[in-house]
Amino acid sequence: MKHRLLFTLSSLVSLLTLWGVSVHAQNTHAIDSLKNVLPIQTDTTRVLTLDQLAWEFKYSSADTALRYAQQAYALAHQLSYSRGKALALHKLGVVYWLKGNLNTAIDSTKQAMSMFQQLNNTKQYVACLNNLAAIYRPKGQYKKSLELHHEALRLREKIKDSVGLVSSHTNIGLVYLFTKDYKKAMRYFKTSEQLSQQTPKVSPSAKINNLINMGVVYRRTQKSDSALIYYQKALKVAESHHIQARIATILVNIGVLHFFRKEYRQALQVWLKAKKIQEQNQFTKEVSRTYQNIAEAYEALGKPDKAQAAVQQAYEIAQKTGYLEIVCRAEQTIARFYTAQGAHKKANEYLQRYLVHKDSLLNLEKGKAIANIEAKHEFEKNQKEIALLKKDNALKAQEANIRSLQRNVAFAGAGVLLIVVVALWNRTRMRRALFEQKERTFEVNTEKTRLEKEHLETQAILKDKEHRHIQEELKTQAELNQLKTDKLQNALEHSQRELSTTAMFVYQKNEILGNINDMVTGLIEFTPTDKRKSLKKITTLINNNITLTDDWDRFKLHFEKVHPRFFEDLSQQFSNLTQNELKHCAYLRIKLSGKEIARMLNVAPKSMQVARYRLKKKLALGAKDDLYDFIASV
Repeated sequence: MKHRLLFTLSSLVSLLTLWGVSVHAQNTHAIDSLKNVLPIQTDTTRVLTLDQLAWEFKYSSADTALRYAQQAYALAHQLSYSRGKALALHKLGVVYWLKGNLNTAIDSTKQAMSMFQQLNNTKQYVACLNNLAAIYRPKGQYKKSLELHHEALRLREKIKDSVGLVSSHTNIGLVYLFTKDYKKAMRYFKTSEQLSQQTPKVSPSAKINNLINMGVVYRRTQKSDSALIYYQKALKVAESHHIQARIATILVNIGVLHFFRKEYRQALQVWLKAKKIQEQNQFTKEVSRTYQNIAEAYEALGKPDKAQAAVQQAYEIAQKTGYLEIVCRAEQTIARFYTAQGAHKKANEYLQRYLVHKDSLLNLEKGKAIANIEAKHEFEKNQKEIALLKKDNALKAQEANIRSLQRNVAFAGAGVLLIVVVALWNRTRMRRALFEQKERTFEVNTEKTRLEKEHLETQAILKDKEHRHIQEELKTQAELNQLKTDKLQNALEHSQRELSTTAMFVYQKNEILGNINDMVTGLIEFTPTDKRKSLKKITTLINNNITLTDDWDRFKLHFEKVHPRFFEDLSQQFSNLTQNELKHCAYLRIKLSGKEIARMLNVAPKSMQVARYRLKKKLALGAKDDLYDFIASV
């Protein structure tokens, strides 16, 4: 998500946003009132009304504002209304600035300054000077911008323009903000805030902008807690004046701050609140951007389904409003979701839509650039036509008695000159349009190639990740199987050792008791008859101890752990085996010798041959069959 976060700063509003949200509410009531009185006005009041309409439309529709400003200038010129011409030039400078025609904006503003200076209107002159300084800022001429802003500040101090002083300090702070001199920027912003508190006439919007500017400085200097405090102060001012557009915008900015701090849940809550305000006030364009931000938050919180639903909502709203920027962004995001889900057909469908709309967006941007160039040429053409008309009027006044032939020649010359100028202008415009068309086609093809390459690389990365994931799972499973095998092997070896130890204990005990029994039996022959009875009791006790079932039970317990179902399977196959024969088979299974088995069964070694013969017979084994091998196979 990294990606996709943007910052926007301007002299009029400096807001940190995820999608560059900047809302300027239109005063519909004021516009309607101005339009209603416009048809009945014919003099200088009409110029002022056109001027006011241009100012009201400057943010919502720059083209409409430009048309009204040009009409105001033309009418003011026709009426020789100097103040009206200066005001119209001032508005033209602002509108061209907002449209990005900086050079034309500079020319118009300088003309307005010159006229206000001639009219001794210092306040309007300083306002133009302030705008001129702001126009130089996006051109990267920060030194020039600072010089002009300081000059405006000096003049405002001289005429004691308290509201203008707030604006000048804010604008100087913005220049330092752009040049990353945050210490100086903060100093001027704080001065502006102090002045605004002392000046009741300062507009709430100016106060809000300044508070947000300080928040931006703190954000840029990694002091997010302080940034949040100033955003909340700005929010408080906006809420106290019920400026819904600004409330929503500031909430979006606060959400972005939380997002950068990886506080995704808080960011989501704030954005949802902003969305509600935008929907209630029908800020359709802005709500599509907010939905896109909400999708980013859900994705960061690991909720892809909700993220996909949010971006789908942003996509649908943007389609209805024709907001190509959000349409493109949403299509790219939706394609990414479908790719992650493995729905490559759907992902490809949205990717193709994205490429088509991206081309349209590029064409639109180029079209705007061409329109701006044409507007500039139209303005220059009007200026030239006005200059020619002025010259023509002067010639008429000076040459009233000149013969009609000379007058016709003069008009013909002016007409030829105008035709040449128009022809040259058309030729230049067509050549430039052709060049830009070729350049646009090349850029579109380059962008398509880059996007296709990125798509292929993304597919390769996804396949590689999937392959590595499968390999890791197989390796992990193999390691788990090996651990289980080792554990079972260790358990088996432990049981085998316990079985061997038990068998050895029984054998050694029986060996010792057998030796003692043999010694006692040998003494009976040499013992008087009256004492033999006691010795026989001893031998009986020894024999009983040798055949105790406790030893067998303990041995059997360990044996069945190592060889489960041995006795059960053997008994099912050979139901005629006795208990001693089953014991005999168990001792054969653990590889005891005949002597050891005899001692374990408490029988004479010689009798073992008979017992083995009988056992082989019951097991249906031949004379050559090995009893050990057969028992091992059971």
